[in-house]
Amino acid sequence: MAVRYSESDYAYVSARVRAMEVGLIGKERIGALLEMKTADEVLEALFSAGFPRVTREDGSVDDEAVLAAVMREGISVLSPLMPDPSLLFTLQYPYDCHNIKAIIKCRAAGVDPRSMLIDMGSVPTARLLDRVAEGDYGVLPTHMGEAVPALLAAYARNKDPREIDLALDRACFLDLADAARGFAFAERLVRANADLSNIKTCLRLLRMSNTYLAELLFARAFVPGGTLEERFFTEAFASGESRLADLLVTTPYSRVLLTEGQRTLAKVERNADDHLMGELARVRYTPYGAEVPLAYLMGLQTSLKNLRILLNGKRAGLDRDALCERVRESYV
Repeated sequence: MAVRYSESDYAYVSARVRAMEVGLIGKERIGALLEMKTADEVLEALFSAGFPRVTREDGSVDDEAVLAAVMREGISVLSPLMPDPSLLFTLQYPYDCHNIKAIIKCRAAGVDPRSMLIDMGSVPTARLLDRVAEGDYGVLPTHMGEAVPALLAAYARNKDPREIDLALDRACFLDLADAARGFAFAERLVRANADLSNIKTCLRLLRMSNTYLAELLFARAFVPGGTLEERFFTEAFASGESRLADLLVTTPYSRVLLTEGQRTLAKVERNADDHLMGELARVRYTPYGAEVPLAYLMGLQTSLKNLRILLNGKRAGLDRDALCERVRESYV
């Protein structure tokens, strides 16, 4: 399929991105923050670097709100500068997916979902709340909107919240593929995300004691859009976790299951994130193009994830070495 854009159309926004990159919390700055003793010291360093100070009603700093505000600002600055801002849906649709899940589950439980929503999706959370409450799903991304009536019916029958998660995850990846179509870099990222999601799901299910049930669940949890088809994983369910690692050797994901010491799910999650960061590294020095703002915003996401790991780890009393094991590769 032909591309939907001319690279030169993104010259201005690419130049803006290069100016913004100096503000990213990269490897060196994370290293300095790791040396600090408390989460409060880390936060004060971030405020000094220009991060917004967001507090709760009691005056305490709201870490998540601080990090979310930085991500929202990045999107709001770059979106108007992009010839086709719908490319950013490849970043925003997962937030929509999270928000739709939260609204549906909270409504079923009679709980107010507003504290669980992340206002960084393609649909503002206030509008999403109103539309879903009225049963109007036309405002939602196409495939997620189409999935809601069927998943609500399935949930009404069996009261299994997995029906909500599985249906929306599959629909979200279909919407991501639509948003990325025509942007080669975005298409590659969406395919990689789908493959990594299926690899992680397969690994979790392989650790179930009931292999037959695990394979049935995988068939329901498998998300579309990747390069590894569902039948790729069938042999792993027949032969076990070590076979999955062997099968991945001939794919771009050969290192995802390679961990130092015990192969924990947390280490595999980190390897998966680092694989995606390796994809971003391919365009790190591209002068201009649609991939430049997208890679920057994905790099910003990873930067904020590292800060979340750092803040939570400091509060949990983890030492520097334990935190280093959890921190992801940085974009800068």
